[in-house]
Amino acid sequence: MIDARQSVLFLLPDLEADGPGATGRVVALGLPPDRFRIAVVELGHSNGRAAGALVGAGIAVESIPIRHMLDLGRVRRLRRFARECQPKVVHASGGFAAGISRYLMSNAGYIGNVPRLVVSGSSTPEGVIRAWISGRRLQTADRVIPFTRAEGDRYRRLGVPAEQLTLIAPAAPHEEGEEDAQAAREELHLPPGAQLIVSDGRPERGYGPRDAIIVFDMLRYEFKKLHLAILRPGAGAAALERLARSLAFDDYRLHFLSCMAARRTAIQRAEAMVATRPHGGLSDALEGMAGGKPVVGWRTADIAEIVEDRATGLLGSPGDHAALAVALRSLLVNPTYARRLGEAGRARAQERFSQSRMIEQFARLYSELAPHRRAEEPV
Repeated sequence: MIDARQSVLFLLPDLEADGPGATGRVVALGLPPDRFRIAVVELGHSNGRAAGALVGAGIAVESIPIRHMLDLGRVRRLRRFARECQPKVVHASGGFAAGISRYLMSNAGYIGNVPRLVVSGSSTPEGVIRAWISGRRLQTADRVIPFTRAEGDRYRRLGVPAEQLTLIAPAAPHEEGEEDAQAAREELHLPPGAQLIVSDGRPERGYGPRDAIIVFDMLRYEFKKLHLAILRPGAGAAALERLARSLAFDDYRLHFLSCMAARRTAIQRAEAMVATRPHGGLSDALEGMAGGKPVVGWRTADIAEIVEDRATGLLGSPGDHAALAVALRSLLVNPTYARRLGEAGRARAQERFSQSRMIEQFARLYSELAPHRRAEEPV
């Protein structure tokens, strides 16, 4: 029997629910199985557990940890897997995946099928040479996906023609997994009556959680029960802890939360989400909004398209820690105002940035690039 579904192959840097490949993972899981046949290649090292939801949904998953562009043995494995999948569309997430995808696009081993290439998450390469290389790669894609108009402008500066760009609204992340109340209590120790603000722990060019710690330090003298939770601490956690302890001395109120249940608990209890990454940071803002929390952060071009200043959050000029501290203080002393902003943010996230909307936009794009073959057509 001929399978008339459209085949899509995702090249993702990882399979974690909150990692760099999170958007591709959400789309792969959400595409209608009666319309799409999905396969996923993880280009990083898998921990095994992360692939569980994908495999459980009937998605073919292959872990091929390609270390660099000249890792020819693993590149050949990727080509063989792609030939087996015969994708109509290849979706590469991130700059490295976009670079690897060219080995698939130039492969003559496909039978009666030349896949179309979609690239997302590759708009901020560091350095002139990397930007030039990235621009050259992106120009060969059939479609490049910005999630904000500001990101689209960055793609255009990399030389991507406007007709190759398709703007798709991002979605708030959703973490799967069972709750672990005990693990949450072990990571998040809060005294009775504590106030909490949260920030994402993934730094960007040295900024992000560092700014949140500085702003928190400005407020902790007035708010004796205020605590800061850093979500998803990575390799830079030790440096962040040293900074926080150098500022706090014997009044240390910082929490690093890696447990999923603890992160959920922190967001539920938080007064606000702090979004201070200099580029992007969309997932931070959307996570706060989806949780009904006001977003306080830098007024970057990306964040300003997601957070409506003084309606769903409070935005300040990048680098102005004092202004950000004043904004947070206004929420801490006026919980009613904070709740109003948070509820407005939740409504905005549900209306404009839902996962179902994002998935349907991608599904429509894939179908436009490579229309479905009718069951009676020959292979």
